[in-house]
Amino acid sequence: NTIILDCNQNFFELIAANFTPPYSLNFTSAPVGFIPSAFNANYPGPYNQGTSVFGSNTNIVPFGNYAVEITDACGRTTVRTFSVILNPPIPQAVSTNNGCLTNSGTIVVTIPSFEIVTATVTVAPSTYAFPLPHDVSALIDVNGTLTLSPVPLGNYTITMTDNCNSNLAPISTTVPVYVDQGIDARARPGCELGETAIRVFSNNGKLQTISITSAPPSFGQTLPFSVTTNIATDGVLYLNELPGGNYTFSAVDECGFANTVSILAPGYSITAGSFSLQPNCGSFDIP
Repeated sequence: NTIILDCNQNFFELIAANFTPPYSLNFTSAPVGFIPSAFNANYPGPYNQGTSVFGSNTNIVPFGNYAVEITDACGRTTVRTFSVILNPPIPQAVSTNNGCLTNSGTIVVTIPSFEIVTATVTVAPSTYAFPLPHDVSALIDVNGTLTLSPVPLGNYTITMTDNCNSNLAPISTTVPVYVDQGIDARARPGCELGETAIRVFSNNGKLQTISITSAPPSFGQTLPFSVTTNIATDGVLYLNELPGGNYTFSAVDECGFANTVSILAPGYSITAGSFSLQPNCGSFDIP
């Protein structure tokens, strides 16, 4: 079991199971610089406890591949191999659009297993509100994550330092232009036989206008039929007491996107109308 500390520093513990104490250890291979007794004063044993620790917070083992042989009091022997791996700091940037009405975005930069300490924007769009280079270290949170929001759309380059003084290359990212997310519809059976209820919503923002452009013959209205007055304050269309069937809606949302969605909305029906009851002593069964 490898114990991972900050800044790619590690030590490990060997956990013995199903053994008869005392047991001894023998490293048959190890990285250059690993002297077992320098990391565990009791090496090579005998050991009576199930766990043997090599290294500590202040005594760091080298990276590389290890093979260790354990022999217990009954002469049983087994070999286990493991690796202590170097995980270099790799900055990651995620840039998203803040929505069709904002014309701005958000940049989140992290370094897995490390913490950002300082950060500077060195490249940004001409509409960026600050002169470059711009020190944004004040926007790093307690977890070492940098968040820039809102920022103009476009290309950015950010330089950083981490809590381990690693040699980090600048990271580049692009805040994208907003892309139409379309509209969706959901249907549920109505309360009366043959009836259905439909909900239509935009993935961009609130609906502004919407019409039914296709409906079953029993709908009984001339198409296209405006249902804009049925848009609720949350920007979602709610319709009930509709005859079941295929419907198509055409809508425009607050972002100005025009979209169409079709849905099969089955009417309410009774699929099982009778059952039998088998009474028992203190209970019952429905076969």
